[in-house]
Amino acid sequence: MERLIVIWVVFVSLFGDRFIIILNTGGRGILNLSLPITLILGSTIIIKSKGRVLHVLKYSKFNVFWLPYLGFSFILPLLGLLNNYPIRTSIEALKAINLFIYIILGYSVAKDTNVDSMLSKFVISAILLQFFYSLGQFLYSGGYIPYDLWAPFYGWDASAQQVYNTMVFGRSTGLYVNPNVLGLWALVATFLSLTIVKSRRGFMIIIALLTLVLSQSRGAIFALVTVIIWLALKSLVVGRVNRGSLAFLYFIMFAIVIITWSSINGLVNFGDVEYSFIVRLQSGIQTLFNINADENFIARMEAWGLALSFYRSHVLGTLGTPEYMLGSYIDNDWVRLLVQGGPVYVATFVLMLIGGFLLKHKTAEREFLSNLSVSLPILAISQIPLSYSPMIIYWFLIGIYFGRHEQLVARVLISKGFGNKWNVATGMWERGT
Repeated sequence: MERLIVIWVVFVSLFGDRFIIILNTGGRGILNLSLPITLILGSTIIIKSKGRVLHVLKYSKFNVFWLPYLGFSFILPLLGLLNNYPIRTSIEALKAINLFIYIILGYSVAKDTNVDSMLSKFVISAILLQFFYSLGQFLYSGGYIPYDLWAPFYGWDASAQQVYNTMVFGRSTGLYVNPNVLGLWALVATFLSLTIVKSRRGFMIIIALLTLVLSQSRGAIFALVTVIIWLALKSLVVGRVNRGSLAFLYFIMFAIVIITWSSINGLVNFGDVEYSFIVRLQSGIQTLFNINADENFIARMEAWGLALSFYRSHVLGTLGTPEYMLGSYIDNDWVRLLVQGGPVYVATFVLMLIGGFLLKHKTAEREFLSNLSVSLPILAISQIPLSYSPMIIYWFLIGIYFGRHEQLVARVLISKGFGNKWNVATGMWERGT
């Protein structure tokens, strides 16, 4: 069962955007098939464990830092029905339940001593698959591979993007329909390679960062630079960062700075590439000093302004998904949370971020969660990462962390004479006689 759970989590984090069916519900009619399947899988695990996996709720840190966000994400869509939202929008509440299920799935596999090697193996496969598919998209768009060779995949990409009413040109989307989701995946893959992956770690970091380049996600690039700064400060203060990994990330940041500086000063000629990665990165850096430097960012700010104007006349928030009432898309999680649930909903997101830094036990999961917690507030400025498929890995590893915490506590109790046996089957410590 543990192997099946790990495979499912990795599969959904990769193919979640495309594992769908179309229903005639009056809206877009998109049903992600992973929702009912995950619900069934989670219910099975709860029954099989006799409720033990729900022990994650006994941890005060989880209840303080993560449960509020999950609770609001569940209750607000239901309250939206009182605000004249159609019944179909209540499926957002099911999404919140599914996030909690990924936590208990992680909690359930934490007791398996082989879960680390299993997760490492499947993560490596996922990182490679995502990279090569993204590379294929890039090569096809540049005319570097024959049309007939990539045509079936191009048709698959186009049909998926049509379902979501979006079309992307000049950027790789990977197995998603939005290049920014691929950017988040690249960050997740980088942090997994730094912490969870057990073999070929340096090579996997390179592959993950190349995937980030293919996505051309400026938000993800800025988030990565922020994490590098965080790791540098952390190494200076507490000296607990892997020096080899940190040195490699220093090199990546240095390369980004040199390439950008060279392109700005005309030292590198990128030919006729009109909207290359470097050009996007240049405009993103210029936006930090002049918000009018990028037309795309100007349009986004106008959309955020309209959303905030709407919120000022609806101070309790929309309750349901804000896009339904606004009639437009909000690509900023900070604004989106505020418009939907007010400052309290935003505060639950902040608690999530804080929680990632306050975990006690030194595990790979803790390092991953802290790195992603540095990235999320940056990404959320121009994206909605909380709703992206790769975030499934985040929730799953939260479950693994607290499952491991239970094991560590049990071993301490056993060492002090309160028990003499660790039951692998139940994941519980048993009192000595």
